Amino acid sequence: PDLLKGDKPFALLGAAHGWRTMQSWSVDYFLEKFGEEIKSDYFFEGKQQNKDVGRLVPFGHAVRDFHKAQNEPQRTPYFLWYVPLELWRTFEDDAMPIHDWLFNQEGSLEECLGEEGLASIFAVTNWRMILIGQTHTMFNLHTDNVDSATWQTQIKGRKRWRVCPPSETPYLYENKEKRKTGSSDLNTFHVDEQKFPLWLQARCYDYVAVPGNPYSACLAP
Repeated sequence: PDLLKGDKPFALLGAAHGWRTMQSWSVDYFLEKFGEEIKSDYFFEGKQQNKDVGRLVPFGHAVRDFHKAQNEPQRTPYFLWYVPLELWRTFEDDAMPIHDWLFNQEGSLEECLGEEGLASIFAVTNWRMILIGQTHTMFNLHTDNVDSATWQTQIKGRKRWRVCPPSETPYLYENKEKRKTGSSDLNTFHVDEQKFPLWLQARCYDYVAVPGNPYSACLAP
């Protein structure tokens, strides 16, 4: 019950073992399933070059660049794909067996808003998002702009998380110019302690996500 309150992040160890997504999902799978012209936000450079500017581009173009970048270690491009509701529903078979509360939380919303209203809500929220990155892809510390708990499942590779409760905000160097987006100039994985000494007082969670363990990142800095 305490976890369902959204007060603490938690991992469901082994809960995704057996999902067909663990074997099937890849950029090439999505390209084959949806075709060249489906669009995704794609960040050509990634954080390493401090050029973290995404562009909405056709999937086919992004996939070819993504494969090319695997031989260019100075680049870490990634996909940030906000999946439209009608496409998300086609993934349900891929994700089975899966508990309904992890995959489908739209029942009561659809009763209130109708199909069209529900699609509009999903178009402007982060609830249905697929992230695909290269080795060393990373994000600076930030606050997700969703008014609810969220969860993610690692399908391939590993992802290290630093998750901080709101109480630690005074130690996280929020960028005042980017306050609306909750961004920070602090890189918690490689901290310059002389430049960011308050970080040493922050009490945050440090977790490495591996395939098969849904992780609820329900706290934000």
